[in-house]
Amino acid sequence: MALPNRQAASVELVGIALFHTAAPLWLILLITLAAGYAIGRFSKRRN
Repeated sequence: MALPNRQAASVELVGIALFHTAAPLWLILLITLAAGYAIGRFSKRRN
């Protein structure tokens, strides 16, 4: 359920010292899901 995840969460990427942002937790989870899907979709070996 997305409704309890409306509070802001901060994100810092390791290795990228200049990237720091705050966004709602549901948005961070959605972006993480989409990035994981894209990495998995495009990194598969083709036979």
